[in-house]
Amino acid sequence: MPDMDVHQRPSPFLRPEPPAARLARSTVGWLLAAGIVVIVLSTVFGEHGVGEYLRLRRQRDALLDERADLRAETARLEARREALRTDPLALEKLARERYNMRRETEQVILLVPDESPAPTVP
Repeated sequence: MPDMDVHQRPSPFLRPEPPAARLARSTVGWLLAAGIVVIVLSTVFGEHGVGEYLRLRRQRDALLDERADLRAETARLEARREALRTDPLALEKLARERYNMRRETEQVILLVPDESPAPTVP
């Protein structure tokens, strides 16, 4: 046997791959890639995908904002209720403004806006 370089010598452990094995490995690779594509598409566009997650997140944020607004309105109404309960001037102001009530010695004058159009300046 002439002097052969180590890299030129065929290895006894490496045999040429049969065409059927190459085809099987190629098919498995394609099936694995197709499976990954299906999983990614169902994650992004599926019923419980990213779009649905983002929609629910926007809805949650809107509900949190609405809850904060309602809590502020509740606090305002409770303060007004307490003022009407304890402050006679606040109660009198409400009676005068909303119900046009007056004291016996007073006279109520209602001002009705004029329905004619305002004059225009040329």
